Amino acid sequence: MENVQQAVSNELRHFYVELDNNLTSKIEFLVNFLESNYGLKIGIFCPLPSDVDLLEAILRKKGLLLAKLVGHVSFAKVSSVFEGLNSGNIVGVLLTDISSKHVDLSSFDYLVIFSPSADPSIYYQRAGLVTGTIPKIGVVTLVATQDLVNFQYLRKATNLNFEQYSNIKADISENRNKILRSLIQNFTENFSPDERVKEFSDKLLRDEELLKRAVPLLLDTFLRNIPSDMDRVPEVRDQQPKHRSKISVKEARIFINLGKNHQFTESALKALLDQALENGAQHLIRVSLLPNYSFFDVVDFVSDELVDKLNNISWNGNKVAVRLAVRLNPLRSEVGKLSA
Repeated sequence: MENVQQAVSNELRHFYVELDNNLTSKIEFLVNFLESNYGLKIGIFCPLPSDVDLLEAILRKKGLLLAKLVGHVSFAKVSSVFEGLNSGNIVGVLLTDISSKHVDLSSFDYLVIFSPSADPSIYYQRAGLVTGTIPKIGVVTLVATQDLVNFQYLRKATNLNFEQYSNIKADISENRNKILRSLIQNFTENFSPDERVKEFSDKLLRDEELLKRAVPLLLDTFLRNIPSDMDRVPEVRDQQPKHRSKISVKEARIFINLGKNHQFTESALKALLDQALENGAQHLIRVSLLPNYSFFDVVDFVSDELVDKLNNISWNGNKVAVRLAVRLNPLRSEVGKLSA
C-alpha cells in the first residue's frame, strides 16, 4: 500500500501558499485563485460544516458561486453539483472530510486545503493518495501564521516536496467577464420568470460593448436598492431560548475570531464589550458561540465603533479580530437568525 501511495504521490504536485494572520488573507487568496483559474474544477476542503456555510456566504457576496457538499451525500447530489461545475454555473465545490469520501477527487483539477492538519493521514486522504484518485494538477495548502506549526510538522512527517504556489495571473479581467456572464445566464435560467429580463440578458450576453456599458448602471441600481435577501447570513446551530422576540430596532451582526475552543464564553464577550466601550455589554442582544469563532448581535448605532475598538485589543493572548457580518432590518425576526 505504501509503495502504491508513494508512486501516486510522485505524480501529484503539492503546493503551499504562505499568508499572514489577517482575517481576510485566505479569503482574498481564494477569490484571486478562483477567478484566475475559472474554467478549471476546484474543490476546497473546510475543517467544519459551519466553515463551509461561512465561506460559501462570503464568496457568494464577492460574486463567486460555489456548491456545498457536507456529510454523507448521495450520488444524485454529487452528480448535480458536477453538472453545475461543468456548465460553469459554479466556480468550485466546498467539501468536508466526510463528504469527500463520496466524491471522485480525480474529477478536480485542483484541491485546496483551507486549514492544514498536522496528521499526515488526513492530508493523504484529502489529496486522494489513499484511494489513488488524485487531482489532475495538484493540491494547494493555505498556510496562515496560526497554521505554521501544523504545516511544518506535516512537511517533516510526509517528506513530500511542497512547492510555493505563485501562479496567480496578473490580468484576470477576462475570467471575471466569463464569471459575470455565467451569473447572468444562471439568474435568467433559474430565478427570473420575467421575459423582459431574459430578453435583455440575451442582448447582454451577445453584445460585449452593451455589457460593459450596462454593468456600472446595474451596480449603481443595485446599491440603491439592495435586495432583502442580502440580509441573510448562513444559519449556525447553537442553543437558544425557545422564544425569539421580533427585532424592534436596527441591529448589526458581528463576527469575532474567538470560539469555544478558545474557552471563550458569553461572559467573556460582555467583558470585552465593556472594555471596548463604556457599558458596551448593555448593547448586546444575542450570541452564538461556535468552536473556532462566534457571532453576536448588537444595536446598530454602536456597531461601527465596537468593531473599530475591538480590533485594537487582545483577549487571553489572542489578538481580537472582528468584522461586521450583516446589518439586520427592523421587524425581520426570521431573517438573519442566529440559530435554527
